[in-house]
Amino acid sequence: MLLQGAEKTGTLTVQEAAELVKKANETQQGQLNLNWLTSIDQDVARELSHYGGQMILLDGLTSLTQDVAHELTKVRPGRFGWYNNLSLRSDIPAKGLSLDGLTSITKKVAHELAKCNGSLNLNYVKSMDSEVARELAKFKGDFFKYSKPRINRPGRYEYSEGRP
Repeated sequence: MLLQGAEKTGTLTVQEAAELVKKANETQQGQLNLNWLTSIDQDVARELSHYGGQMILLDGLTSLTQDVAHELTKVRPGRFGWYNNLSLRSDIPAKGLSLDGLTSITKKVAHELAKCNGSLNLNYVKSMDSEVARELAKFKGDFFKYSKPRINRPGRYEYSEGRP
């Protein structure tokens, strides 16, 4: 088995991440579904940044450091998938990130995530201050999805699509 129990622990080693990425790239897998990951470090993120497909799904992560965000948004040579005319360089296929497990992000993480050249999903960020919103407003990718929370009853959130 490729992962040898990684899904049970919610983590990946650098070697496991490299193997997953290699297999996904060889088969030109459009999405890399890692929603079962609950934590990630900078070295694993660096390996994942070599994935050449459309979208990395990391919805199981509940927090993200600036260094991890920086690695995840890097676009490496050898990409395949859709080309994005809205990105900074239309000759490089877009790379998206789904981070729907995050409920909050810092200004520094937002700064790094704004560099994503594909889709960026942050649907469950419950609130953000004006500094975080300013950083995310610099997003240059093709699609930003954020569900702005509304309080409909004390302590209960209802989400609706919106921009920061």
